[in-house]
Amino acid sequence: MKHSLSLHIYAFLIAYVVSRIVFMLMDFDYNIFRESFSFVKLLIDFGVFALIYLISGRILMHFRRA
Repeated sequence: MKHSLSLHIYAFLIAYVVSRIVFMLMDFDYNIFRESFSFVKLLIDFGVFALIYLISGRILMHFRRA
C-alpha cells in the first residue's frame, strides 16, 4: 500500500507537538546538543516520539481509508 508524503508529514507534526506537551507536563527536558550525553534520556526522548509517531500514523491511515 502506497502512503502519501503528507500522511508522514502530518504524523511527524502531531508526534512533535504531542511529545513536547508530554515532556512539558512531565517536566522532562533533554537537548543532546546543550547537555552531556545520556543514553537513557536519549532513549526516552526518541522512544516517546517514535511511539506517538507510529500511533498517529496508524490513526491517520485509518481515517484516510474510511
